Amino acid sequence: MDIQSLVAKARRDFDTVNSVDQDVMIGDELVTIRLWPLTGTAYRDLCAQHANRTASEFDEALGYNLTAVTQSYPRVYAVDGDEVTDIAETWADTCAVLSAPDLKALEYAVWGINEYEPTQRMAAAGKASAGSRKKKRS
Repeated sequence: MDIQSLVAKARRDFDTVNSVDQDVMIGDELVTIRLWPLTGTAYRDLCAQHANRTASEFDEALGYNLTAVTQSYPRVYAVDGDEVTDIAETWADTCAVLSAPDLKALEYAVWGINEYEPTQRMAAAGKASAGSRKKKRS
């Protein structure tokens, strides 16, 4: 197995991982927000910057403050038809005017593309290759 070739392929393929589009209301306007996943290291670093709130059972379960992670998410875009605009610089201000349900939907999207989907891909890869692996004897 050539690890360096696998790493090079993973870097090339990273942006082919699906983004997530989430519709939210900003004022009276329906806006589509597009989120792209981060590398594992970048996501863990972002989570480390936002410690869990001790009064939040949800944060305690995750080990970080998902609301703050979402508010400071760096790969966020507004989509209007074919026009896609990077809004990372003003994203925290945008989050400040969102409704609780819209913010929660974005939080689940951030968590999903960075935590859930990679886990699902790993599980699927394991199932696909399980028949070809031989168990080692101890």
